[in-house]
Amino acid sequence: MASSSYSEDLTCCVCLSLFTEPVTLLCGHSFCRECITTFLSSQQCCPQCRSEVYMEKTPLTTNHALKSVAERTKEIERIKKESGTDSQVNEWLCSEHEEKLKLFCVTDQQFVCLICRDGEKHEGHKFKPVKEAAESLKKGFQVFLQTVSAEISAAEKRAKTQNEEITKTKEKSQKLMSQISRQFQEMHKFLSKREAEIKNELKLKENEEVEKMNKSANKIKRVLSSNKKIEEKVKSALEITNSERFLKMYTKENSVVKTKTYFQQKAEKLPVINSCLSMGVYESHLQFFVWKEMLQVIQPKPEQLKLQFDSTDSRSASSSKGTMASSSYSEDLTCSVCLSLFTEPVTLLCGHSFCRECITTSLSSQQCCPQCRSEVYMEKTPLTTNHALKSVAERTKEIERIKKESGTDSLVNEWLCPEHEEKLKLFCVTDQQFVCLICRDGEKHEGHKFKPVKEAAESLKKEFQAFLQTVSAEISAAEKRAKTQNEEITKTKEKSQKLMSQISSQFQEMHKFLSKREAEIKNELKLKENEEVEKMNKSANEIEIVLSDNKKVEEKVKSALEITNSERFLRMYTEGDSVLKTKSSIQEKAQKLPVINSCLSMGVYESHLQFFVWKEMLQVIKSKPEQLSLSSKSPDGIVSNDGRSFRSACQQCKTYQTYPSYSKNIYFYGFQMQGVYNGPPIQYNTQPSAAFSKDQFTTGQHYWEVDVGLMNSWQLGLQNNLMRYNGRRYTISTNKVKKNTKFKGNIKKLGIYLNCFTKELSFYDADNMKLIETITYQLSEPVAAYFHIENTEDQFPLTVCWY
Repeated sequence: MASSSYSEDLTCCVCLSLFTEPVTLLCGHSFCRECITTFLSSQQCCPQCRSEVYMEKTPLTTNHALKSVAERTKEIERIKKESGTDSQVNEWLCSEHEEKLKLFCVTDQQFVCLICRDGEKHEGHKFKPVKEAAESLKKGFQVFLQTVSAEISAAEKRAKTQNEEITKTKEKSQKLMSQISRQFQEMHKFLSKREAEIKNELKLKENEEVEKMNKSANKIKRVLSSNKKIEEKVKSALEITNSERFLKMYTKENSVVKTKTYFQQKAEKLPVINSCLSMGVYESHLQFFVWKEMLQVIQPKPEQLKLQFDSTDSRSASSSKGTMASSSYSEDLTCSVCLSLFTEPVTLLCGHSFCRECITTSLSSQQCCPQCRSEVYMEKTPLTTNHALKSVAERTKEIERIKKESGTDSLVNEWLCPEHEEKLKLFCVTDQQFVCLICRDGEKHEGHKFKPVKEAAESLKKEFQAFLQTVSAEISAAEKRAKTQNEEITKTKEKSQKLMSQISSQFQEMHKFLSKREAEIKNELKLKENEEVEKMNKSANEIEIVLSDNKKVEEKVKSALEITNSERFLRMYTEGDSVLKTKSSIQEKAQKLPVINSCLSMGVYESHLQFFVWKEMLQVIKSKPEQLSLSSKSPDGIVSNDGRSFRSACQQCKTYQTYPSYSKNIYFYGFQMQGVYNGPPIQYNTQPSAAFSKDQFTTGQHYWEVDVGLMNSWQLGLQNNLMRYNGRRYTISTNKVKKNTKFKGNIKKLGIYLNCFTKELSFYDADNMKLIETITYQLSEPVAAYFHIENTEDQFPLTVCWY
């Protein structure tokens, strides 16, 4: 309310007195320093316009111009008050007739004298004595005061209600934030669990493949080691120049003759196991299959996925004791690395022994046993001398040294025939033994083939040289196969590592998508919260402004009623800027002030967040995803045997199918239907080419998709609340409204979302989950999904999508 008097403009709306030390806020409103300081300690906003005020950013500086005017006004009012009686003498005399103003013209709302009463100016007017007029007006003011007080009470209640709604909105937003975080965490947890399980499965497969290859490699190594021993023995034999000694070595039971006959295994026959590590579907379609599995997590009753691996750690299998058992001490006491008798022998945990120097050198390049390929950890394997083995090896060396030193003398009796004491100059090729010239003609060697010792030795040496070449070729072939097998082991490990990285990368993409969508949905929620709270704050500010104005009016009316002097009361009443205008300003009723209720909602993300995010994830992994059951009494429509599809019957065929009773629960994309109606069937108006879902809905929120394919015309949704396509445009139709949608494009799959609580029906382009339109329906529960084919000549079906 604007006033023409200084006192009106210089009044603090908090204490309702003239300013004392006035300060001006950034919004432009002024208050006493003490009043605004006290007010801001409880509420950080302007008492007049409710704009936010931050104490630390708003300096409360004295407005000296306003202070000067206020002090001057106070002084004027003080002077008026002190000179009240004398100054009022002229006020109560008629300026025209100089008579006392004893009457009050009700018509003109002004004081008049007794002479003015009969004047032409006031002809036909209504008059009252001053005191009576004042009393009458006071009664009106008292009634008005009650009205103002009631308005203030109502406004305070509405202000309280609005603030409660703001609190509710913020609390619901916080609750939804926690719900969003928890549900995304469940999806991340599922992905992490499946990633660990798939990686564990891959590691087990890798170990199994490598174990098989290691067995093959060990077999090749043993054959290679044996062949090298044979090669060494053949080379040693060929170094013997003495024919007799060469043949004697050849005819010994444990000599190269047995070595030669033992040599049977061909290197080409040794198996080399190729790398064939594979994760099957998880190698080519990992994201899609994990996406399909994730559906279990977002069901109301998820099934626990349990994996059971049926593999055994064959690394505990013990290796064979030896490749070739030898009956001689030297054979058993030979180091498989240097192929000589042990020097400082040490025994590994696997049981195999080697020279200390040989095994130390070998373990510096490969931390495994050279014989069985078992893993050896230097820090855990003490290389302690095997004293018993050392003692036996040294004894064997001593015996061989003595044999070598006493060679010529000890051979004197060896080269005489024990039966005829003749020198053994011939070699029986048939019996593979030395004979003398007398034995040659004996019955024991009758018909045998003989050769002179030197000639026989030369012949055998040629055979040994050919055999040596064969052995060397076998060793070379075995080394190649050993190299190939080791390369295959390396390939397997490298492929396993590559698959591990691929698995991590693809799961990372899914985690990244979830994190991005979580941030976007939370941001959308925060924006909605801010928008709702902003609307509510505006409403609260409007209520506070009205409340503040009404309190000012109340205060002024109370001040007016405190005036006991009738003349002064009427004078106050007749002034143009007085309570008269204050009274006329009370127009808005508190009941008409809007209170905006809390209606914060995330729509489908509030009830089906995981499912919608799961559906959106399909776009990331670029895969093709894959349950309403329909029934129809229409002679123009045919429902498929599985209840999924509905198409128009041909004109010549008017028969239709009967269906068995259906009581099985339907699952919509992993959600068991809430509030499925199990009462008697609803009687719908039978329409040509129309079908309904067998299940009917009473409560809850439901979602289904229909593949419309290439159909030229259809209607989908609920009966009389649906979306229609006529071949050219998409329209929304209800009992009250029919309108075209703004959708641009071609729908292949239509998603339908039903909220029985809010009675909302939403239509989505199910290929990208884009909202087309949301309508409110007025049908009474239960309701059923509605399918209608407009063109009976259209032979393409409407098909419910099942996943």
